[in-house]
Amino acid sequence: MTPRSAIRSIKRSRASCATSWAPNYLSPSIRSTRTIRRSPNLKPTFQEALAEILPFHMPEYLFKTNSTGEAEFPLFASRINVNVGKTPGGGTLSPAEYMARAAEGLEPFPPNLNLRRITNFPRTSSFRFHLSQYLLRRGDAKVKDWTTLNANATYYSGDKLAAFINWQNLNDIRSDGLTERIKMREVMQRVVLKVMRENNLDVLVNPLTTIPIPKIGGPVEPEINSRPSNRYAFTADAGIPEIVVPAGFNRVVYEPKFALSSDTRSYRSVSGTERILLDAPGLPISLSFWAGPGEESTILKAASAYEAVTKHRRPPAAFGPLPGEP
Repeated sequence: MTPRSAIRSIKRSRASCATSWAPNYLSPSIRSTRTIRRSPNLKPTFQEALAEILPFHMPEYLFKTNSTGEAEFPLFASRINVNVGKTPGGGTLSPAEYMARAAEGLEPFPPNLNLRRITNFPRTSSFRFHLSQYLLRRGDAKVKDWTTLNANATYYSGDKLAAFINWQNLNDIRSDGLTERIKMREVMQRVVLKVMRENNLDVLVNPLTTIPIPKIGGPVEPEINSRPSNRYAFTADAGIPEIVVPAGFNRVVYEPKFALSSDTRSYRSVSGTERILLDAPGLPISLSFWAGPGEESTILKAASAYEAVTKHRRPPAAFGPLPGEP
């Protein structure tokens, strides 16, 4: 396959995936220049695959409640005959009957239960364990544990130092979040494989992020409906391969700002409204190629073909090409 024919194939796959791979919410700078095309041809969609696979592997997920004890998925509560937290059951179906019917497409599936939502995991404490393990194995006389790490580290902002001190002081690493992540990984992989195989797709493609890169240490775009403010780490949570390549540049940004909260106790990020035009070439944007488990060679071929045709990469002026590069 030639690079151009490979890119045509990728574009076809990307268009067919657009119907159920809802992109991150778009900042004004992206909304003004990009049109999101959706195709009705994907069958099953990611949502349909999730409706079939999730109830069998993690039926407890549908019973999640929010911070006030109300059902996180109201549609589910409205169809069954038992309560979900403080939300009374409003239907006639047993939970098992509803899940089986939803898996077969005979009952609606909660619209807010999607790929974005299932990667919104409870907090885990595994980083505390893994960095301790790393320092035991790879540390030296100067940095050998959390105490010496924080004593000798230079962080680019005070909040990062505070975060690492909090990690150092964390002694109890038990959490339900890790158990949920491990179980959900199986669900996510099965959903991806079902969609790809039944739609005869080799590669899935999406923008790495639809939000311009924020300033280091500055405010970030507020999260909306579980849509992340920076990038979407689905592949890392699912345990599937992903490669990111240059896709051009963006010069228009709407910088988020810090604003005092209504209770005047803290500052929070708010969306920017002022249009800012950056110097050329602007901020880089990237395209993500991903596929099922073990398909590294497939995404490497696709990403290489895309790079060969588009030639978006521009090395910074202060860091020119390496020896042997064009």
